[in-house]
Amino acid sequence: MSTASFEKGVQALRLYRRIMQLHMRNMPQELRLFGKPRLNEGVGDLYVKQEFRLHLDKASNDQMDKFLVGWEDYARQIEKVDHKKGPKHVKQVLTSDTNFDQQFKEKFTEEQHQTLGEFRNLIFETEQRKKTP
Repeated sequence: MSTASFEKGVQALRLYRRIMQLHMRNMPQELRLFGKPRLNEGVGDLYVKQEFRLHLDKASNDQMDKFLVGWEDYARQIEKVDHKKGPKHVKQVLTSDTNFDQQFKEKFTEEQHQTLGEFRNLIFETEQRKKTP
């Protein structure tokens, strides 16, 4: 398996910079600190960095195309966020496109479905702990 072309790499680096700028401008700081997605409220800076680093090093052209499409969609969603409205607004913006969610869920591997289930359980447990005095 060959790695992605130089042009795809440059495109990915430009997208990475754009996402990080959008995070700084549009995301509340407490949401940017998380390493992995949490409550669909946003993706932490560290998680973005790790994903891009992983795909720049190992992705084929086909994989890189899919990767770029997904992150472009994420960037478009982040552009709609008004950080002054707080984390709940971020969650609302990022979860408002149900068609987008369904398209990706249909393409998930079994392992990704399991990870999604683990995230849901973690979210549920966290919310339950918040409600319990």
